[in-house]
Amino acid sequence: MNILDAIPAGGLVALDTVVWIYEFEGNPLFGPVTRPLFEQGFGTGRCRAACSLLVLGEVLVKPLADARLDIADQYRRILSTRPDLT
Repeated sequence: MNILDAIPAGGLVALDTVVWIYEFEGNPLFGPVTRPLFEQGFGTGRCRAACSLLVLGEVLVKPLADARLDIADQYRRILSTRPDLT
């Protein structure tokens, strides 16, 4: 079963920080569960994403702690420019 099977067409999906981290870091255990949301859901019109502004601050913690400004900038761009993200 694909996670998208549980989401009505055009549905709005609220994403917590951990889902973004699974996506950004390619988590080997949970990434395959959440990957269909990003590959077949968001950006295709099948469903839309929503998250709190707090998510941005939370996903930046590790890259900034590791002095990886390149990764922090990449995460900022992704979360601030996605047309399918509210």
